Order: sequence, then C-alpha cells, then structure tokens
Amino acid sequence: MANKKPVPLKDEEIDTFDELQDKLQTCINALNSLSSKISSQPMDSVDVEKFKADVASAAKSAVEDLLDGRQKQREEKDKNDKEKFGITQDEYMGTLSERYDIVLSRCEGLLNIIEKERALAFSLNNRYKKSDDCIKIIGNTLDSICEKLGVQANVDVKQPPMPKTLKDVPSFLLCTIPWYWIRRIWHSRHVRRLALILMLCSWALSIGLTLFLARDNASLRKEKYFMVNMNQPYLEKSS
Repeated sequence: MANKKPVPLKDEEIDTFDELQDKLQTCINALNSLSSKISSQPMDSVDVEKFKADVASAAKSAVEDLLDGRQKQREEKDKNDKEKFGITQDEYMGTLSERYDIVLSRCEGLLNIIEKERALAFSLNNRYKKSDDCIKIIGNTLDSICEKLGVQANVDVKQPPMPKTLKDVPSFLLCTIPWYWIRRIWHSRHVRRLALILMLCSWALSIGLTLFLARDNASLRKEKYFMVNMNQPYLEKSS
C-alpha cells in the first residue's frame, strides 16, 4: 500500500514536471526559511505547545480551504452539467446504478429459468433413454417371437445413399429415387388397402359387365329367333 501511486481527481489538472519542480523548490525554500527562523530564536524562549497549536491550526485551515475550494469546484461543475445535460454526474451514476441493479436482477431471473429448463431437459433426456431402452427390449422380444412362429417381419424401406460421383446422379434421379418412393408408398398399409379395394371393385365391375353382356346376347338371340319365325312364311312364298 505504501508504493501505491496517488490517483488524481477527475477534475484535477495534472501538473507538468517543471511545475512540480517549481512547487517542490517553493516548499523547500519555505522549510528552509522556517528552519532558519526557528534556529535563530533561543530554544528557551520558544513555547513548544503554542508552536504545536499554531502548526495544527494552520494545517487545519489549509485543509479546510482545500476542501472548500474543491467543494465549490464540484458544485460549479454540477451546476454546469445540470444546465448543459439536465443531470449531474452523481445523479447519472445513481441512475446507472439503479439500472444496473434492475438488469442484474433480470439476468438472475433469466439464469434461474435457464437452470430450471436445463434440469427439465436432463429429466426428459433420461426419460427418453429409458423409453428407448424399453422399446429396444420390446422390439427384440417381438423379433424372437416372430422368429419362433415363422412370421416374416416387414422390412422397412431404407433411404438410398447419395451418389458419390456425377455419373451416378442421372441414374439416382431417374431410377433410384422414383423406385424408392414407389416402394415406400407400397409399404404403406393404407395404400395397400386402397389397392385391394380398387382390385375388388374392378373384379366386381368385370363380373357385372360380363353378366350384362351375356343377358344382352341372350335377348338379341331371342329377338333374332322371333324375327326369323315371323319372316319364314314370306320367305317360303317368295321361294
């Protein structure tokens, strides 16, 4: 702490090296003058207590004058800042401190919310891992049951890998992708049911058309037989 350099005040002007030398020389001269005055007087005639009181009073007056001068400078600066900016430095620092406290409290609230969300995310992740393990166990059990019963499980359609060279791009776009989507659509249960319904409808429609054509042919044959029987006497007379 003894080696710490004194920091000047914000409004205090920094003296140059020459000014500091002049002030130091003035202090040295004043000390030499005081020392010569003290040494010129006999020690018996000096009142030590009065001398101490005079020095203390002079030091007190000097300190009070210094503080009063700086206080007046501060008040003058605050007055100028109030007229120029509408707020003094102390008021600005107080407002800034209040805003900092508000922002700090909001950040603490946001941090608490983030911590709660983080704990919730970890909890959901643990639940997902447990459910994933249960799904794997159930899947393995179903696979073993299908294997014992001889039931072939449905094979999922895997997405084709991306082409590695430009030569494979046309075949990938024109053949691989369409065939992948056809297989994927066909593996849908609803699509297969719709295809079955359409096949049944077409089969029923073909049967209906066959019966309609058979009935129409039968009616045409009856009409033909009737026309032949009606025209038989005329054919015999003409012959």
